[in-house]
Amino acid sequence: RLGSIGKAFEIGSIVTNNKAADIYKIIEVLKRNEIYALQ
Repeated sequence: RLGSIGKAFEIGSIVTNNKAADIYKIIEVLKRNEIYALQ
């Protein structure tokens, strides 16, 4: 049981890291678009 819970946490953290990276990329793109709009 502990093994499967550990795996679930591992998978969960990988998914979270990927989502965080995607959100970061989106924010970076939005920031760039704002800068271009202001110029």
